[in-house]
Amino acid sequence: MSKVLSQSIEDYLKAIYSLQSNGKASISEIAASLDVAASSATKMVQRLSVLELVSHSSHKDVSLTPHGLKVTMKVIRRHRLLETFLVEIMGYTWDEVHDEADNLEHYISTKFENKMVELLNNPLYDPHGDPIPNENGEILTLEDTQLMLVPPNTEVTIVRINKDDTNLLLYLTKIGVVINAKIKVMEKQEFGGSIIFILNGESRMIGLEAAKYVYVKES
Repeated sequence: MSKVLSQSIEDYLKAIYSLQSNGKASISEIAASLDVAASSATKMVQRLSVLELVSHSSHKDVSLTPHGLKVTMKVIRRHRLLETFLVEIMGYTWDEVHDEADNLEHYISTKFENKMVELLNNPLYDPHGDPIPNENGEILTLEDTQLMLVPPNTEVTIVRINKDDTNLLLYLTKIGVVINAKIKVMEKQEFGGSIIFILNGESRMIGLEAAKYVYVKES
């Protein structure tokens, strides 16, 4: 497809990819993700289906076609490169970059994208630990584990935060749960409690609601 896609189409493709990656993408979930009416989401999904970017039939989930996935990877690549550029070159903090990248990703040229890659020395991950697709749309397979699943007395390294939420990222920064931080999980309190961990010799805690978005690897 040579036609330039609209910002709205690209936003829908990203939302569907994210929902697919975390389970399934239904019309209602797509609508909720983009804060639009279900009727609007239905019309857009029908349009995406005509463009052969998604597959969908009545009462079934929406999924990206191989062509739709290729197009989506290009958008995600630009987004994650922009987030990295904003942090590494522009001096933004990791909680400030998502909305900026959302606004810019639809308008940068291939030349601008290539310049970012050159300046950043072809980065593999964005500031939140998400892998950056390469120019062919290929993406690294993640081999991390949700913090909530780590057993007590285990030393791990924070490698990824699976949610672009300013308040969450500010909270994680405050308690020291940032990319590449090394912690030792000590205890998981049940029934809506917290995970107790050691960071730099100091005992700290993270709420379970936040911990479910934190991914780690054993140190």
